[in-house]
Amino acid sequence: MTYLQDPTYLKSPIESILSSLEPNSLHSNHDLIDAYGTFSNRIRAKAHELQRSSSSLPALQCLHLNARAFSQALRRDISIAHIDPFVSISPTFTPGESLLSGPRESTADVVKHAGNMSVLCQQALCALSAICRFPALCSLFSGT
Repeated sequence: MTYLQDPTYLKSPIESILSSLEPNSLHSNHDLIDAYGTFSNRIRAKAHELQRSSSSLPALQCLHLNARAFSQALRRDISIAHIDPFVSISPTFTPGESLLSGPRESTADVVKHAGNMSVLCQQALCALSAICRFPALCSLFSGT
């Protein structure tokens, strides 16, 4: 059995990303960065199989069932690129707001926070790129 035949292959990173949407989520930025990285790496590791596949793959079922919520998380995390870390305006993201807000006293804190947000945005973009690269993945998001 190949990894793409295993319905749990992508489940852990997807569940971590989805649970970050819950109000007062306990997932840190680091958890999200890891989840997006794991998702993207697993997709890239099976790129050859994904390109050849014309049938439904069990590993993609979790993503298919949660495509709307996953795209909401991607939207939230990619939108971070538009936030100026030096302006102290509360983000307008309702789900997962705890991930984007927090006390920042000094310029060093702001710079560190901006760096963390930049890495999170980059990892979300990598995940989106992996999805858009393969029709088997991209088709899961039609209508979302």
